Amino acid sequence: MRSVALVALVALLATACAGTKLTSVWKDPAYQKSPKKILVVSMVWDPANRKRFDEALVRQFKARGLDAVAGYALFPEPRLPEKEAAAGRVKDTGADTVLIVKLLDKTSNLRYAQGTDYYDPGMYRDWPSYYGAGYATAVDPEYAIAEARLFDVDTEKLIWGALSRTEIQNDRQATFESYITVIFEALTRERLIP
Repeated sequence: MRSVALVALVALLATACAGTKLTSVWKDPAYQKSPKKILVVSMVWDPANRKRFDEALVRQFKARGLDAVAGYALFPEPRLPEKEAAAGRVKDTGADTVLIVKLLDKTSNLRYAQGTDYYDPGMYRDWPSYYGAGYATAVDPEYAIAEARLFDVDTEKLIWGALSRTEIQNDRQATFESYITVIFEALTRERLIP
């Protein structure tokens, strides 16, 4: 009986250690509004995973009383439209913010200090240029370094950003849920969402 309990405890601890960990977070201190309608755009190569990921994010926003739109429906084509066309589609949704989630490889030119709350928003301070970088850095490794950035639609400026490391599990849904849980906890801590 003790060995069964020990095995269960070890399995529970292993699960708790796996998943997603934020490595850095940044928020624009000048941003004092609260998003009302969020457009979710995930930069995931596989269309089925992209759809599942977008829908999971939208469900979480709606569960918190916010309106949200899935980006895969707005940008279904394999190639991203030009900046002006993309901006027009975003405005047509009525969204006031855009959340872009992108997977990055380990060798990307990132400026962050692991284990701290420091986050350098870097060169992509507006959503069109960040979105325009497209899928060039999207990868599918055993673990993913993911970046989530929230932009204001009117000003196109970066409001919030988070860098994280997510262990890719055999169950992709569990991987998505691990990531989404951590991102939503961070957004809530920053009082960007209820």
